[in-house]
Amino acid sequence: MTQSTRSWKEFREIDLLRESGHPTEALAAFERFQSACSDDETRASVLLGKSLCYRDLARFAEATAAAMAALQLLSSQSPSRPFVEFSLACAHQLEGDLDHAAGELRAFLQQYADLLRTDDCTALRREAQHRLAAILIALGLGAESLSWLDKLKAESVSPEEMAELQYREAKANTLLGRQDHALELFQQALAGPLDSQFVARAHFGVGEILFNRREFGRALPEFEEAVRLTEKDTSDYEAFMNWLHATHEALKKP
Repeated sequence: MTQSTRSWKEFREIDLLRESGHPTEALAAFERFQSACSDDETRASVLLGKSLCYRDLARFAEATAAAMAALQLLSSQSPSRPFVEFSLACAHQLEGDLDHAAGELRAFLQQYADLLRTDDCTALRREAQHRLAAILIALGLGAESLSWLDKLKAESVSPEEMAELQYREAKANTLLGRQDHALELFQQALAGPLDSQFVARAHFGVGEILFNRREFGRALPEFEEAVRLTEKDTSDYEAFMNWLHATHEALKKP
């Protein structure tokens, strides 16, 4: 076995350690591995691995710094560069730098369009499109978000992914003031196999629209369900409780 083969085998073992839910141990192993790296491509791969460990540990600023350091080591022709650029955009998103992340994802999808059309990169492209749509909604850019969601829906999708897309479409339509359509989409998402991380927010979305219609009796159970499904001591829980209290107060009035 050559030195490069042994090095790759060791690198993959460390990465599998991270993927199996041990980012702290993997990070320490990457640190040791990095000290023995002899070329920039390998150093960049190790830095990318460290960035992913930092993301798993919710150390997002360090994840961004590691990804940026990896990018500086790679030429524009490096086959690793697209994956590092994508990881950097994800790190900026998790760090809360949404404008930066949106710009990076737009550039990533445009610059590597040919690569992302290949079968091997289909999942990567779709994840980038999902992330970009979610970021655009958070930035209040409903129309642009809908254009990316339409591209995703044009392909063959699972029932689970369709429910998520309907949820995001509902959020985008809410931003655009299309309340009736948004309500219909929220309800469709909830009727499908919607991922648990979105269910409480979908119920809240339905409740908010009904509340704004002054249909307080119908809004109440939606807010109650949103509260029930949300962990306490979170910003969502506090917001949902405020709307629930407001609905109770509204129902007391003639």
